[in-house]
Amino acid sequence: MARLRKAWHSTTRARTAEEVGQALGVSAWKVARESVERLLAAEFDFLGEQHRFAILEEWLAFLIHFTDRLAQRRMDDLRRARLVQAMANRLAETLEDNAQDRVDSVGRRKKFIARVNEIGRQYAECLVQEDTPGMNFFRCLGAGVCAAAPEIDRRWLMEQVVEVEAPYAVKQYMRPAVSLMAVELR
Repeated sequence: MARLRKAWHSTTRARTAEEVGQALGVSAWKVARESVERLLAAEFDFLGEQHRFAILEEWLAFLIHFTDRLAQRRMDDLRRARLVQAMANRLAETLEDNAQDRVDSVGRRKKFIARVNEIGRQYAECLVQEDTPGMNFFRCLGAGVCAAAPEIDRRWLMEQVVEVEAPYAVKQYMRPAVSLMAVELR
């Protein structure tokens, strides 16, 4: 991550929406992965890699849709669409690469993009004010995470995600997201 920051800020050239989207994908991956690790540290027992990857996908979808809402306030629709698409594609590629040799990765990229599009209808109805997601945005994430988790963990998982993990993840993601979206786009 340090190399990315240094390379980005060492030049004043304008970036494409795709470049910014890919860089946001790197930040989102880190935040989502750390969120899953924090849930594991909180002793939620996700039964194997399949559940962990499904939960990771929900976090990634959440961050993609949150990024879309952030971009909506900062750029025109065409650049926003290009940025979000590049971010989603980068995350799908990273997810597929990381899934190899651990879980069934056949078609994972396509399934992930389908999930991002499917859940988008629900996130579209959720409020984001002044770069802060509303509770329904967090609840949408919590519902997806709970659906991907084993039933034994669902009782307390929603509360943990909505009240603790999602606000923390947004806080961690905001600094790189706002910084990257402030880059001049061409």
